[in-house]
Amino acid sequence: MAGLGRVLWIDTSCGYTTVGLSEGRRVVGEVGLDLGRSQSTHLPGVVEGLLRSLGVSMQSLDSIGVVVGPGYYTGLRVGVCYAQGLAEAIGVGILPVSTLDAIAAERACYQGPCMSFLRAKMGLLYVAAYGEDLSCGPCWGPLIGEPSWVLKEAEARGIGLAKGPYCEEIDLMHQAGFIVVDVPSPSVRGMLDFAERCSTTAVCPADVRLMYLREPDLGPTPCKHH
Repeated sequence: MAGLGRVLWIDTSCGYTTVGLSEGRRVVGEVGLDLGRSQSTHLPGVVEGLLRSLGVSMQSLDSIGVVVGPGYYTGLRVGVCYAQGLAEAIGVGILPVSTLDAIAAERACYQGPCMSFLRAKMGLLYVAAYGEDLSCGPCWGPLIGEPSWVLKEAEARGIGLAKGPYCEEIDLMHQAGFIVVDVPSPSVRGMLDFAERCSTTAVCPADVRLMYLREPDLGPTPCKHH
């Protein structure tokens, strides 16, 4: 089987829950739900239901892909901890993918160079910028900063395309002539495409770490500190 083999993908980073299955370079099933605060209760059932509907057993998985952040703290912990426990139980590795990387890789609207963003606390944005070749990863970031500072940095780098969940903070980008594409949360296609482009290899479940952006990752002044 070409590509990464049979991979179960999980994302709980942006408030929504996405679960899907890929075989090689093909996405064969995907479910997206707004589970709110009940993610930890319902995530196992969503995974089991998807695999059952596709006639796929847990034991046939080659690896588990999971979004590791940045994003909502509680949601990330739910998704990553579940992926770690499941991977340990069936004896496979984990493919960790950044939220910003997966959003940048959305195939339907990828026209690099671009930047991807997410809302952070205190009116700040998580952001990373990418060049023509996604396989090189972010050329700037991931960082956290005020929207006005993010806008100036993007303009200085010749970036005119921004992708991420719509939020009030990106009104500045519309006003400055940016093309802003609403990507509510990472899709299975985005996760798969980035993992393939970057030749991601599975790691031991115990070695997976959540990606947090805090004070050391703040952009230069002017920026609000937490």
